[in-house]
Amino acid sequence: MGLFASEKTVKIHFEEGRIVEKETQDYIEVLEELSFELGEEIKKAVTPKDLVVNADGSYKMNVENSVQVPLNVLVKVIKGWSEQVPVTVENLKKLDNNIINRLWVKLQEMYGLSLR
Repeated sequence: MGLFASEKTVKIHFEEGRIVEKETQDYIEVLEELSFELGEEIKKAVTPKDLVVNADGSYKMNVENSVQVPLNVLVKVIKGWSEQVPVTVENLKKLDNNIINRLWVKLQEMYGLSLR
């Protein structure tokens, strides 16, 4: 691991609106790790009661209390998907509600932002 966040991506696969471990035709490709800038954007997107910043600079967020998905941040984290349309806020708004909410929870867990 170097000093800088990498541009490596991982695919999160979906089947019938649920995240699955196996490879499927439906996926969303996201950054494997966050840069400082994106981490700060996520922290600003959540309400202060949902965020705990530790003395070492790490932070945790209560997933259960997080109600608003920051689409403007997700559009920067998502690097591709199985659909043949660009990743934009407008297209994110068209996604199935369950998919976008499950993706948001998964990303919080993946980036070490949740208290779970």
